[in-house]
Amino acid sequence: MSAAACTGMIGNVRCRLDVHIHAAGHKPSVMNDGSGVTLGTQHAVEEFLALGRLPDSESATVEALQRFEEVFRRIRRPLTDDEARALTNCFGADDCFGLAWSLLHAIETAPGWPLVDALQEARNDWIATLRQRASL
Repeated sequence: MSAAACTGMIGNVRCRLDVHIHAAGHKPSVMNDGSGVTLGTQHAVEEFLALGRLPDSESATVEALQRFEEVFRRIRRPLTDDEARALTNCFGADDCFGLAWSLLHAIETAPGWPLVDALQEARNDWIATLRQRASL
């Protein structure tokens, strides 16, 4: 975290603004992709992964949908390649009221997209859609 202070005048009033700068949404964590490289993952991505697969539209509760949406909105783009790889495991059986499409678009923001290794198995229709959109 970094901090900075700014002072100035607004009319006849002297003001001070203290600014604390965080890597918003990032929490240091360790991921090892086999290369020995340690990478940071957004805390919101870790939270989203902990929620599991997106629920199907028929059985999803309002509370579950709100939680998925709230956490998803905090995920910053572009995703890292590792974040995108991990999030490919979160697709459910259907579009989950459009959230699956939002997830798909977020995954496609990864700098190394398309991530061929994450699309090898057609685990579900969403992976097949990602493969098709990547022309694989």
